[in-house]
Amino acid sequence: MRNVLRATQLFSKKDGADKEYHLRLVQVTEGFLVEYSNGKRGSSLQHGFRTKEPVAEDVAKKEYERVLKAKLKDGYTDDESGVPFLGTDKAGRKTEFSPQLLVAIDDDQAQAVLYHGSHVVQIKHDGERRFIGMENGEVIAANRDGLQVPVKEEIANAILALQDHGIHQVGLDGEDMGSHFVFFDVLSLNGVSLREFGFVERFVPASVKLKLALESSGGSRLIVGSEILSGVNGKLQWSEIQTLRANGEEGVCFKEINAPYEPGRPQTQFKLKFWENATVRIRSQHPTKRSVCMEVLNKDGAWVSVGNVAIPVNVKEIPAVGSLIDVRYLYAFEGGSLFEPTFDKIRGDLQEHSADMAQLKYKRIALAA
Repeated sequence: MRNVLRATQLFSKKDGADKEYHLRLVQVTEGFLVEYSNGKRGSSLQHGFRTKEPVAEDVAKKEYERVLKAKLKDGYTDDESGVPFLGTDKAGRKTEFSPQLLVAIDDDQAQAVLYHGSHVVQIKHDGERRFIGMENGEVIAANRDGLQVPVKEEIANAILALQDHGIHQVGLDGEDMGSHFVFFDVLSLNGVSLREFGFVERFVPASVKLKLALESSGGSRLIVGSEILSGVNGKLQWSEIQTLRANGEEGVCFKEINAPYEPGRPQTQFKLKFWENATVRIRSQHPTKRSVCMEVLNKDGAWVSVGNVAIPVNVKEIPAVGSLIDVRYLYAFEGGSLFEPTFDKIRGDLQEHSADMAQLKYKRIALAA
């Protein structure tokens, strides 16, 4: 018996090298092992064990986490660019960040919101939710759960460079896009909390100041503000949102002009997704094809299958059984599978409860006349 329970692939370009490191937690008949493979990227890797013989599960997990933490601290990253991250030694600490979440609406509701005129619109970005803040010369990042996470070194440096251009403290809410960070709200600036101000009052002047500072510091490629869409005649029309849909955008966000920043899911901020997105858990891997079976957690706490999805060839390793991934789909069938699912990304930042059946959007069945 051999069952890979966890697998991590790391990269490093520290000191001019280009290395990769693979770490695996493996269940075998006699117990649990921690395996590794390392070497120059693209070359034949050397293999070995961090546990000399099978050990108890808790011992193996502790060793796996110890090695992973040590590698991250040494400059390795799970980003294939090999770019180093900062704050890996503080990951998992609770921060004060509690995000404002958006209420999902459909096309009819979106048109009503647009017609009412009390909201502005931003593009919805397809990244990982992230808070990035700078205070006292230190940059911290937090995920959607408010837990501190590592931040890419070049993004942290772009934030720190703002200190030479009039920005000595800032708190940004946005999306980590991998290559850059997009902020769609500004929570504080130069020691002043902006949370109590209406969205437009806090975001517009703050984002203008940040944009100017970023252009002066050379960080505008790495830190990008999400624009408020104004439309051809100053007011966004539904036809213009449909054009965004046709152009392949993920969706749009509706922000109430005078609403403060409130944690949770206030009934003032909405999102219209052009494609549905779901987090699922890997149930099994196909023995011969690059596809996996997906499952979600129902209201009774049981895992149920929702069909299969292909894993693209540019994803080097097929996600392990038990790991979480995001998939896009058109709709779900009641009691069945996701329709036209496509692999989006691996979600190492979420917990299993995120793969909840309640997130699925089902095909609307027309009622008989």
